This record gives sequence, structure tokens and C-alpha cells, in this order.
Amino acid sequence: MSVVAFVSADFKAQYPEFAAVSDPALTGYFSRACNFLNNTDFSIVENIAERTTLLYLATAHIAALTARGSLVVGNVTAGAKGSVNSSFSSFQPGSGQWWEQTQYGAEFWFATIEYRSFLYV
Repeated sequence: MSVVAFVSADFKAQYPEFAAVSDPALTGYFSRACNFLNNTDFSIVENIAERTTLLYLATAHIAALTARGSLVVGNVTAGAKGSVNSSFSSFQPGSGQWWEQTQYGAEFWFATIEYRSFLYV
């Protein structure tokens, strides 16, 4: 087996919306994505093409969340205009709600369901 090597040109071709993001930043996001999906010979996702797809989705998710800004984590749950008042939901990184904050994360979450399900015999 082998590991997925991050190629920023391939990533940007697949996700052109991140073309303006620097290669070092994307490489950092990819490294963070590897915290959520093992990218070693011991990964539960043995197919390297599938693991590449999943890691790139996770990288896009992290990039999209980062593009929102680091001041707020979660989604807006309530807001007001007079005296400016707002509430945000908070999600544990790696949870389903955290992944579902972006289209990339939602696709990652759905695509990895077989690896998060257990079969009891």
C-alpha cells in the first residue's frame, strides 16, 4: 500500500474555487485532513484513489471553513439588528454537524459512512 501525496495543482484543478489559496496553506489544510483520515499504510481506506478523493474533500472542507474566518465557529442560529445580537452553534471537529457545514464536508461524511459503521456478528 502507499500514502496519498498532496499535489496542489491537482487539487486546484479539481477545486478551482481554491485557486487563489497559496500552496503552503493548502498543504497545511491537507495535513490537517490527515488527522481525520489516516494516510498511512494502516488506513482503513485501502484504495489509494478513494483515499485521495476523501482527503481532497476533507482538505476542501477545511479550506472552506478557514475562508469563512477564524472569529466564529459553527453556523448562525439567531440574529438581531438593534444593538447587534447573534448566536452561533458550536460543533465538535470531526462530528457530523461539523462536516455538514460545507458541501465538501457533507460529501466526505456521506462517503465515509461505510467506515464509520460497525457490523456485529
